[in-house]
Amino acid sequence: MKKCWKKFLAMAVSASIALAATACGDAPRNIPDGEELQEMMDEAESKKEEEYQAQVEGSKDGMMRISSSEDLVKFKERVENGEIALGAVLTADIDMSDICGESIGSWEPVRQYAGTFDGDNHSIKNLYMNNMDGFTGLFGEALEGSVIKNVAMENYQIISAGEAGSLAGISYGTVENCHSNGQLTATGRISGGLCGIAEIMVGCSNRGTVNGVGATV
Repeated sequence: MKKCWKKFLAMAVSASIALAATACGDAPRNIPDGEELQEMMDEAESKKEEEYQAQVEGSKDGMMRISSSEDLVKFKERVENGEIALGAVLTADIDMSDICGESIGSWEPVRQYAGTFDGDNHSIKNLYMNNMDGFTGLFGEALEGSVIKNVAMENYQIISAGEAGSLAGISYGTVENCHSNGQLTATGRISGGLCGIAEIMVGCSNRGTVNGVGATV
């Protein structure tokens, strides 16, 4: 794509130079030489790359844009590499079946999260976790001050021996307008459709199946 962009830019700049030469009759002034032309191309390419990164990884509001399972993995990596309060917003429904499944393996939870995760009324589908221990869910532990909102967990399959929910094993923050529909089986002591434990839940629902043998379902 970058090669095509450079070729297009070079053609556009050459066309503008030719137009300047023929429209005025006289020889055009300040025609860039080869080095100046290359600088113009590099500057335009850099600007294009910055705009792309702003779309994918963040914007002026500091929210990372997530449009695919690959983006969700990048989000997880950034959080676990120190950006624990990284804000994120879904820009499309996310299908997890290409990165987790019975023949692929389990999703590893985002261990600890303290930011705002806005689903923007999109869904995360086909989350698969099997034989997990500890805090189990898309997020393992959502910390105090975290906000997870406007997301639906659809068609998940989870088997866990720990605190388990499709969205989070435990949430000390706020879970708002989130919904779940899948199947969760927990052999640990605490389980729920969305969260095993949650401090604050507003406007949420579960239409999935929860099988638990512990003290609290």
